[in-house]
Amino acid sequence: MVSKPFQAISAHWANPYIGQPWSKHGQGPDAWNCWSFFRHVQQVHFGVATPMVPYADDLLVLARLFRDHQERGRWQPVTAYREGDGVMMRTARYPIHVGVWLEVDGGRVLHCAAGAGVVCQSRRDLAANGWRKGLMKAFLQGALKLALAMSLALIATVAVIAGGYKFFEDRQKDQDRMETAPFEAVSRRTVDLKKPLDLEFFIETKLVNGYMYTSVRAAGHPQYLEHPANKEYGTFLLNFSDKDGFKIYEKTIPIKQFTIIWGGNSATGLSYQYKEHFPLSDYKRFDLAAIEWTVDPKVTPQKPQATTPKPVTDTPDPCTPGLSKAERLSRLAKFGEVRQTASDTYTAGARQVAYYGSQFLYCH
Repeated sequence: MVSKPFQAISAHWANPYIGQPWSKHGQGPDAWNCWSFFRHVQQVHFGVATPMVPYADDLLVLARLFRDHQERGRWQPVTAYREGDGVMMRTARYPIHVGVWLEVDGGRVLHCAAGAGVVCQSRRDLAANGWRKGLMKAFLQGALKLALAMSLALIATVAVIAGGYKFFEDRQKDQDRMETAPFEAVSRRTVDLKKPLDLEFFIETKLVNGYMYTSVRAAGHPQYLEHPANKEYGTFLLNFSDKDGFKIYEKTIPIKQFTIIWGGNSATGLSYQYKEHFPLSDYKRFDLAAIEWTVDPKVTPQKPQATTPKPVTDTPDPCTPGLSKAERLSRLAKFGEVRQTASDTYTAGARQVAYYGSQFLYCH
Protein backbone atom coordinates (compact mmCIF):
# COMPACT_ATOMS: atom_id res chain seq x y z
CA MET A 1 0.00 0.00 0.00
CA VAL A 2 1.57 3.29 -1.13
CA SER A 3 1.15 6.21 1.27
CA LYS A 4 3.62 9.09 0.96
CA PRO A 5 4.40 11.26 4.01
CA PHE A 6 2.90 14.73 4.28
CA GLN A 7 3.32 17.58 6.72
CA ALA A 8 -0.22 18.68 7.53
CA ILE A 9 -1.33 15.43 9.16
CA SER A 10 1.00 15.74 12.16
CA ALA A 11 -1.25 18.35 13.75
CA HIS A 12 -4.53 16.91 12.43
CA TRP A 13 -7.05 14.94 14.52
CA ALA A 14 -6.60 12.00 12.10
CA ASN A 15 -2.93 11.49 12.99
CA PRO A 16 -3.52 9.02 15.91
CA TYR A 17 -5.49 6.69 13.63
CA ILE A 18 -2.72 6.20 11.09
CA GLY A 19 -1.43 2.62 11.19
CA GLN A 20 -4.30 1.08 13.15
CA PRO A 21 -4.99 -2.44 11.76
CA TRP A 22 -7.73 -3.67 9.44
CA SER A 23 -9.86 -6.72 10.30
CA LYS A 24 -12.73 -8.26 8.35
CA HIS A 25 -15.12 -8.05 11.31
CA GLY A 26 -13.27 -5.33 13.23
CA GLN A 27 -15.44 -2.77 15.02
CA GLY A 28 -12.65 -0.89 16.85
CA PRO A 29 -10.88 0.36 18.74
CA ASP A 30 -8.13 -2.26 18.19
CA ALA A 31 -9.03 -3.07 14.55
CA TRP A 32 -11.51 -1.85 11.92
CA ASN A 33 -13.05 -2.69 8.59
CA CYS A 34 -13.65 0.18 6.17
CA TRP A 35 -17.25 0.85 7.22
CA SER A 36 -16.75 0.56 10.98
CA PHE A 37 -13.86 3.05 10.74
CA PHE A 38 -15.91 5.41 8.55
CA ARG A 39 -18.82 5.15 11.01
CA HIS A 40 -16.54 5.91 14.00
CA VAL A 41 -15.02 8.97 12.31
CA GLN A 42 -18.42 10.37 11.35
CA GLN A 43 -19.74 9.97 14.91
CA VAL A 44 -16.72 11.26 16.83
CA HIS A 45 -15.49 14.06 14.54
CA PHE A 46 -18.59 15.17 12.66
CA GLY A 47 -21.44 14.28 15.04
CA VAL A 48 -23.21 12.08 12.52
CA ALA A 49 -24.66 8.82 13.89
CA THR A 50 -24.78 5.96 11.41
CA PRO A 51 -26.07 2.45 12.10
CA MET A 52 -23.82 -0.55 12.70
CA VAL A 53 -24.43 -3.33 10.18
CA PRO A 54 -22.78 -6.73 10.79
CA TYR A 55 -20.50 -7.96 8.04
CA ALA A 56 -22.10 -10.67 5.88
CA ASP A 57 -20.12 -13.09 3.72
CA ASP A 58 -22.72 -13.09 0.96
CA LEU A 59 -24.02 -9.57 0.31
CA LEU A 60 -25.37 -10.04 -3.20
CA VAL A 61 -29.02 -9.67 -2.09
CA LEU A 62 -28.26 -6.51 -0.10
CA ALA A 63 -26.28 -5.11 -3.02
CA ARG A 64 -29.31 -5.49 -5.25
CA LEU A 65 -31.55 -3.86 -2.62
CA PHE A 66 -29.20 -0.87 -2.49
CA ARG A 67 -29.13 -0.67 -6.26
CA ASP A 68 -32.93 -0.73 -6.68
CA HIS A 69 -34.19 1.14 -3.57
CA GLN A 70 -35.93 4.51 -4.18
CA GLU A 71 -33.94 6.16 -1.36
CA ARG A 72 -30.87 6.06 -3.54
CA GLY A 73 -32.38 8.84 -5.67
CA ARG A 74 -31.88 11.32 -2.78
CA TRP A 75 -28.11 10.93 -2.66
CA GLN A 76 -26.23 13.62 -4.52
CA PRO A 77 -22.67 13.44 -5.87
CA VAL A 78 -20.57 16.60 -5.43
CA THR A 79 -17.76 18.15 -7.42
CA ALA A 80 -16.33 20.41 -4.69
CA TYR A 81 -15.19 18.24 -1.80
CA ARG A 82 -15.42 19.40 1.81
CA GLU A 83 -13.90 18.08 5.04
CA GLY A 84 -15.92 15.05 6.19
CA ASP A 85 -17.45 14.13 2.83
CA GLY A 86 -17.81 10.41 2.31
CA VAL A 87 -15.68 9.09 -0.54
CA MET A 88 -16.80 6.01 -2.48
CA MET A 89 -14.01 4.25 -4.36
CA ARG A 90 -13.99 1.55 -6.96
CA THR A 91 -11.66 -0.36 -9.26
CA ALA A 92 -14.24 -1.35 -11.85
CA ARG A 93 -17.98 -0.82 -12.33
CA TYR A 94 -19.24 -0.89 -8.74
CA PRO A 95 -18.03 1.02 -5.65
CA ILE A 96 -16.37 -1.35 -3.20
CA HIS A 97 -14.71 0.90 -0.60
CA VAL A 98 -15.37 4.03 1.49
CA GLY A 99 -13.26 6.72 3.15
CA VAL A 100 -13.44 10.29 4.50
CA TRP A 101 -12.25 13.38 2.63
CA LEU A 102 -9.78 15.56 4.57
CA GLU A 103 -8.77 19.11 3.66
CA VAL A 104 -5.05 18.55 4.26
CA ASP A 105 -2.08 18.71 1.91
CA GLY A 106 -4.25 19.56 -1.07
CA GLY A 107 -6.88 16.95 -0.22
CA ARG A 108 -6.52 13.39 1.00
CA VAL A 109 -8.72 10.40 1.81
CA LEU A 110 -8.62 8.79 5.26
CA HIS A 111 -9.65 5.13 5.07
CA CYS A 112 -8.99 1.66 6.48
CA ALA A 113 -7.85 -0.86 3.89
CA ALA A 114 -7.13 -4.58 3.96
CA GLY A 115 -3.40 -5.27 4.15
CA ALA A 116 -2.53 -1.72 5.23
CA GLY A 117 -4.86 -0.61 8.03
CA VAL A 118 -5.68 3.09 8.44
CA VAL A 119 -3.92 5.28 5.87
CA CYS A 120 -4.35 8.83 4.58
CA GLN A 121 -3.64 9.06 0.85
CA SER A 122 -3.66 11.50 -1.99
CA ARG A 123 -5.47 10.72 -5.20
CA ARG A 124 -2.15 9.85 -6.83
CA ASP A 125 -1.41 7.35 -4.05
CA LEU A 126 -4.86 5.83 -4.43
CA ALA A 127 -4.37 5.43 -8.16
CA ALA A 128 -1.05 3.70 -7.51
CA ASN A 129 -2.90 1.21 -5.33
CA GLY A 130 -5.47 0.28 -7.96
CA TRP A 131 -8.12 2.97 -7.45
CA ARG A 132 -8.06 4.13 -11.05
CA LYS A 133 -8.18 7.81 -11.96
CA GLY A 134 -11.69 9.09 -12.43
CA LEU A 135 -13.22 6.36 -10.27
CA MET A 136 -13.13 8.20 -6.96
CA LYS A 137 -15.82 10.70 -6.04
CA ALA A 138 -17.59 12.10 -3.03
CA PHE A 139 -21.03 10.58 -2.78
CA LEU A 140 -22.80 13.00 -0.41
CA GLN A 141 -22.66 16.78 -0.08
CA GLY A 142 -21.21 16.88 3.43
CA ALA A 143 -21.28 14.22 6.07
CA LEU A 144 -24.67 15.37 7.37
CA LYS A 145 -26.29 13.90 4.28
CA LEU A 146 -25.57 10.49 5.78
CA ALA A 147 -28.27 11.09 8.38
CA LEU A 148 -30.88 10.80 5.63
CA ALA A 149 -30.02 7.12 5.33
CA MET A 150 -31.22 6.02 8.76
CA SER A 151 -34.00 4.08 7.08
CA LEU A 152 -33.80 0.71 5.35
CA ALA A 153 -32.11 2.41 2.43
CA LEU A 154 -29.14 3.34 4.66
CA ILE A 155 -28.92 -0.20 5.97
CA ALA A 156 -28.68 -1.44 2.42
CA THR A 157 -26.13 1.26 1.61
CA VAL A 158 -23.97 0.36 4.58
CA ALA A 159 -24.19 -3.32 3.69
CA VAL A 160 -22.83 -2.59 0.24
CA ILE A 161 -19.99 -0.50 1.66
CA ALA A 162 -19.13 -3.02 4.37
CA GLY A 163 -18.94 -5.75 1.79
CA GLY A 164 -16.93 -3.65 -0.62
CA TYR A 165 -13.71 -5.61 -0.48
CA LYS A 166 -15.49 -8.85 -1.35
CA PHE A 167 -18.21 -7.53 -3.63
CA PHE A 168 -16.81 -8.80 -6.89
CA GLU A 169 -15.53 -12.00 -5.33
CA ASP A 170 -18.95 -12.69 -3.80
CA ARG A 171 -20.66 -11.92 -7.06
CA GLN A 172 -18.37 -14.27 -8.94
CA LYS A 173 -18.85 -16.96 -6.29
CA ASP A 174 -22.61 -16.56 -6.63
CA GLN A 175 -22.38 -17.04 -10.38
CA ASP A 176 -20.07 -20.04 -9.88
CA ARG A 177 -22.50 -21.57 -7.38
CA MET A 178 -25.36 -21.22 -9.85
CA GLU A 179 -23.26 -22.93 -12.51
CA THR A 180 -21.89 -25.72 -10.31
CA ALA A 181 -25.01 -26.41 -8.21
CA PRO A 182 -26.38 -29.09 -10.58
CA PHE A 183 -23.09 -30.98 -10.34
CA GLU A 184 -23.04 -31.04 -6.53
CA ALA A 185 -25.66 -33.77 -6.67
CA VAL A 186 -24.24 -37.30 -6.64
CA SER A 187 -23.92 -38.89 -10.09
CA ARG A 188 -24.09 -42.71 -10.09
CA ARG A 189 -22.76 -45.13 -12.69
CA THR A 190 -22.49 -48.94 -12.76
CA VAL A 191 -19.85 -51.03 -14.53
CA ASP A 192 -20.76 -54.73 -14.84
CA LEU A 193 -17.68 -56.98 -14.90
CA LYS A 194 -19.35 -60.14 -13.60
CA LYS A 195 -18.40 -62.19 -16.63
CA PRO A 196 -14.65 -61.51 -16.82
CA LEU A 197 -13.91 -60.70 -13.16
CA ASP A 198 -16.92 -61.80 -11.10
CA LEU A 199 -17.22 -58.17 -9.91
CA GLU A 200 -19.71 -55.33 -10.29
CA PHE A 201 -18.54 -51.74 -9.73
CA PHE A 202 -20.64 -48.86 -8.44
CA ILE A 203 -19.11 -45.41 -9.07
CA GLU A 204 -20.38 -42.18 -7.46
CA THR A 205 -19.05 -38.68 -8.16
CA LYS A 206 -19.90 -35.08 -7.32
CA LEU A 207 -18.15 -31.72 -7.83
CA VAL A 208 -18.11 -29.29 -4.88
CA ASN A 209 -16.00 -26.10 -4.65
CA GLY A 210 -13.65 -27.24 -7.39
CA TYR A 211 -13.10 -30.71 -5.89
CA MET A 212 -14.32 -33.95 -7.43
CA TYR A 213 -15.37 -36.46 -4.77
CA THR A 214 -15.29 -40.06 -6.00
CA SER A 215 -16.47 -43.32 -4.42
CA VAL A 216 -15.61 -46.68 -6.05
CA ARG A 217 -17.26 -49.81 -4.65
CA ALA A 218 -16.98 -53.36 -5.94
CA ALA A 219 -19.56 -56.03 -5.10
CA GLY A 220 -17.90 -59.40 -4.71
CA HIS A 221 -14.51 -60.63 -3.54
CA PRO A 222 -13.36 -63.58 -5.69
CA GLN A 223 -10.47 -65.73 -4.49
CA TYR A 224 -8.03 -64.57 -7.15
CA LEU A 225 -7.83 -61.19 -5.41
CA GLU A 226 -5.99 -62.93 -2.56
CA HIS A 227 -3.19 -64.19 -4.78
CA PRO A 228 0.08 -62.46 -3.72
CA ALA A 229 0.78 -61.16 -7.23
CA ASN A 230 -2.67 -59.58 -7.51
CA LYS A 231 -2.62 -58.19 -3.98
CA GLU A 232 0.81 -56.58 -4.43
CA TYR A 233 0.78 -55.46 -8.06
CA GLY A 234 -2.83 -55.63 -9.27
CA THR A 235 -4.68 -52.41 -10.14
CA PHE A 236 -8.06 -51.19 -11.33
CA LEU A 237 -8.13 -48.22 -13.75
CA LEU A 238 -11.19 -45.96 -13.50
CA ASN A 239 -11.79 -43.77 -16.52
CA PHE A 240 -14.48 -41.44 -17.85
CA SER A 241 -15.03 -40.60 -21.49
CA ASP A 242 -17.28 -38.16 -23.33
CA LYS A 243 -20.28 -39.09 -25.44
CA ASP A 244 -18.01 -39.69 -28.43
CA GLY A 245 -15.83 -42.14 -26.52
CA PHE A 246 -12.82 -39.85 -26.04
CA LYS A 247 -11.16 -40.42 -22.69
CA ILE A 248 -11.27 -37.39 -20.38
CA TYR A 249 -10.08 -38.78 -17.07
CA GLU A 250 -8.19 -41.80 -15.73
CA LYS A 251 -7.32 -42.88 -12.19
CA THR A 252 -5.19 -45.90 -11.30
CA ILE A 253 -6.15 -47.52 -7.97
CA PRO A 254 -3.92 -50.31 -6.61
CA ILE A 255 -5.84 -53.19 -5.08
CA LYS A 256 -3.90 -52.85 -1.84
CA GLN A 257 -5.40 -49.34 -1.38
CA PHE A 258 -8.97 -50.65 -1.35
CA THR A 259 -10.75 -51.30 1.94
CA ILE A 260 -12.18 -54.81 2.18
CA ILE A 261 -15.91 -54.94 3.02
CA TRP A 262 -16.80 -57.81 5.32
CA GLY A 263 -20.09 -59.61 5.72
CA GLY A 264 -19.96 -61.93 8.70
CA ASN A 265 -16.72 -63.89 8.45
CA SER A 266 -16.18 -63.49 4.72
CA ALA A 267 -15.15 -60.63 2.42
CA THR A 268 -18.02 -59.35 0.28
CA GLY A 269 -16.56 -56.38 -1.59
CA LEU A 270 -14.07 -53.53 -1.93
CA SER A 271 -14.35 -49.79 -1.30
CA TYR A 272 -12.19 -46.75 -2.10
CA GLN A 273 -12.87 -43.00 -1.84
CA TYR A 274 -10.81 -39.93 -2.73
CA LYS A 275 -11.07 -36.28 -3.74
CA GLU A 276 -8.97 -34.11 -6.04
CA HIS A 277 -9.09 -30.76 -7.83
CA PHE A 278 -10.97 -31.06 -11.08
CA PRO A 279 -12.23 -28.46 -13.60
CA LEU A 280 -15.95 -28.03 -14.08
CA SER A 281 -15.51 -27.79 -17.86
CA ASP A 282 -14.15 -31.36 -18.00
CA TYR A 283 -16.60 -32.73 -15.41
CA LYS A 284 -19.51 -31.52 -17.54
CA ARG A 285 -18.30 -33.76 -20.36
CA PHE A 286 -18.40 -37.00 -18.33
CA ASP A 287 -20.67 -39.51 -20.03
CA LEU A 288 -19.42 -43.09 -19.84
CA ALA A 289 -17.52 -44.77 -17.00
CA ALA A 290 -15.30 -47.81 -17.49
CA ILE A 291 -13.02 -50.02 -15.41
CA GLU A 292 -9.85 -51.59 -16.78
CA TRP A 293 -7.67 -53.98 -14.80
CA THR A 294 -4.23 -55.55 -14.47
CA VAL A 295 -5.27 -58.44 -12.22
CA ASP A 296 -5.15 -62.07 -13.33
CA PRO A 297 -8.53 -63.70 -12.59
CA LYS A 298 -7.26 -67.18 -13.48
CA VAL A 299 -4.88 -67.58 -10.56
CA THR A 300 -5.93 -69.01 -7.19
CA PRO A 301 -4.45 -68.36 -3.76
CA GLN A 302 -1.39 -70.47 -3.03
CA LYS A 303 -1.96 -73.19 -0.47
CA PRO A 304 0.70 -73.52 2.23
CA GLN A 305 3.01 -76.48 1.70
CA ALA A 306 2.46 -79.34 4.09
CA THR A 307 5.42 -80.12 6.33
CA THR A 308 6.34 -83.68 7.27
CA PRO A 309 6.44 -83.96 11.04
CA LYS A 310 9.53 -85.45 12.55
CA PRO A 311 9.02 -88.92 13.95
CA VAL A 312 8.45 -88.96 17.64
CA THR A 313 10.37 -91.66 19.57
CA ASP A 314 10.28 -92.68 23.16
CA THR A 315 13.76 -94.27 22.99
CA PRO A 316 15.99 -92.74 25.68
CA ASP A 317 18.82 -90.66 24.21
CA PRO A 318 22.31 -91.93 25.18
CA CYS A 319 23.73 -88.46 24.45
CA THR A 320 21.81 -86.79 27.27
CA PRO A 321 24.29 -84.87 29.47
CA GLY A 322 25.00 -86.03 33.06
CA LEU A 323 24.46 -89.74 32.59
CA SER A 324 26.68 -92.32 34.21
CA LYS A 325 28.72 -94.56 31.94
CA ALA A 326 26.56 -97.58 32.76
CA GLU A 327 23.31 -95.65 32.03
CA ARG A 328 24.70 -94.23 28.78
CA LEU A 329 25.70 -97.68 27.53
CA SER A 330 22.33 -99.06 28.61
CA ARG A 331 20.57 -96.45 26.49
CA LEU A 332 22.97 -97.06 23.61
CA ALA A 333 21.85 -100.70 23.59
CA LYS A 334 18.32 -99.54 22.66
CA PHE A 335 19.67 -98.73 19.18
CA GLY A 336 21.11 -102.19 18.52
CA GLU A 337 23.94 -104.47 19.56
CA VAL A 338 26.64 -102.54 21.43
CA ARG A 339 30.10 -103.14 20.02
CA GLN A 340 33.41 -101.85 21.34
CA THR A 341 35.24 -100.49 18.29
CA ALA A 342 38.22 -99.03 20.12
CA SER A 343 39.47 -98.51 23.63
CA ASP A 344 36.45 -97.15 25.54
CA THR A 345 34.58 -96.42 22.27
CA TYR A 346 31.19 -98.10 21.76
CA THR A 347 28.73 -98.11 18.83
CA ALA A 348 25.15 -99.32 18.27
CA GLY A 349 23.37 -98.67 15.03
CA ALA A 350 24.26 -95.08 14.00
CA ARG A 351 25.17 -93.99 17.54
CA GLN A 352 28.64 -93.84 19.04
CA VAL A 353 29.82 -93.10 22.59
CA ALA A 354 33.47 -92.53 23.63
CA TYR A 355 35.14 -92.44 27.05
CA TYR A 356 38.66 -91.94 28.32
CA GLY A 357 38.74 -94.16 31.33
CA SER A 358 35.78 -92.98 33.35
CA GLN A 359 35.67 -89.53 31.68
CA PHE A 360 32.97 -89.00 29.03
CA LEU A 361 34.39 -87.61 25.79
CA TYR A 362 31.60 -87.44 23.20
CA CYS A 363 28.41 -88.95 21.85
CA HIS A 364 26.99 -88.74 18.34
